[in-house]
Amino acid sequence: MFLRSSSKIPYTHVRPLQQLYRVYSTLHNNSYPQPKAIAFSSPGVPSQVLRCVTLPLIKPPSPGALTVKIICAPINPSDINVVEGVYPSKPSLLLPEQTGLEEGVYIGGNEGLAQVLDVGEGVTDMEVGDWVIMTKPQSGTWLWGKNVRQEDVLKIPKVDGLTEVHAATITVNPPTAYNMLTSFITLKHGATHVFTYDDLADKTLNLRGKVRDWTGSTGVRLGLNCVGGKETSMMANLLGQNSHLISYGAMSKQPLSLSTSLFIFKNLTAHGFWQTRWYSERSREERENVMKVLVDLMTSGKLKAPEAEIIPLNGSPTEIENKVRNTMKRLAEGGVGKKLLLQFTD
Repeated sequence: MFLRSSSKIPYTHVRPLQQLYRVYSTLHNNSYPQPKAIAFSSPGVPSQVLRCVTLPLIKPPSPGALTVKIICAPINPSDINVVEGVYPSKPSLLLPEQTGLEEGVYIGGNEGLAQVLDVGEGVTDMEVGDWVIMTKPQSGTWLWGKNVRQEDVLKIPKVDGLTEVHAATITVNPPTAYNMLTSFITLKHGATHVFTYDDLADKTLNLRGKVRDWTGSTGVRLGLNCVGGKETSMMANLLGQNSHLISYGAMSKQPLSLSTSLFIFKNLTAHGFWQTRWYSERSREERENVMKVLVDLMTSGKLKAPEAEIIPLNGSPTEIENKVRNTMKRLAEGGVGKKLLLQFTD
């Protein structure tokens, strides 16, 4: 079907035909599968509320946007908290008119590695085949693929030494550690000792004496807390003069109690750190610079990828849903000991 340039057809009649042609082209020329996603409609226990949904076909990217395929996306503790409804930020609600589903849904996942499949008009510095990572908080990465704005992703180089697991997990834990180690106190490179919460609980270690032997009169200058509760109170008591205690998690879900004497006599400074806030307060250039530092550390072998297990998601929506729910049960039971990443293989 075509229109000759000499056809005397009013523009009001031509435009609907053009729109119909775009729909036809999308349906018949789009080689991408209809994307599946791991979603929830209301907060609750992940193994009970997460489900696999099928979304509309991905449209060609609009100006300034890209079409990406998610290579793999990790399941982080904060992702679990989002599904449970106890995290301070959450994904945007996708309405039924956007998805064709009977009710609104939230797509899970906060980070992940994607590959560019198509670029819209005006996109610069990115091309088909490039790796990108998500920098927009709660962007929803537990899905096959989608369209994203260029400003919501950063390009990651495909270089020797940088694995898919490295890249898929680069936006949460590595920058959190790097920023906490560099933003609050100037530390000398080459730390010789790191002690953990397990060490704190082991009374046979005489940890206080060991810390005194290791540090002399300086004492420990920096404490990192992701647990809370009595263990962190014990750790704070081992900190030296003018030290810093940075809290970036509360996995025990217990309140943190610190002795007033630490603030009066040791001049302790306590901070909170949230990587999501750091991203929101920093420029794109600052975010890119941190990623370059992390990529260099990874490719040089100084920062290793976490031990990981890829969870392949294929088959019917019911089969995928069951696999994801069973995975969430494993995590809830504890003892997994490695990073789990979701990967749609259909």
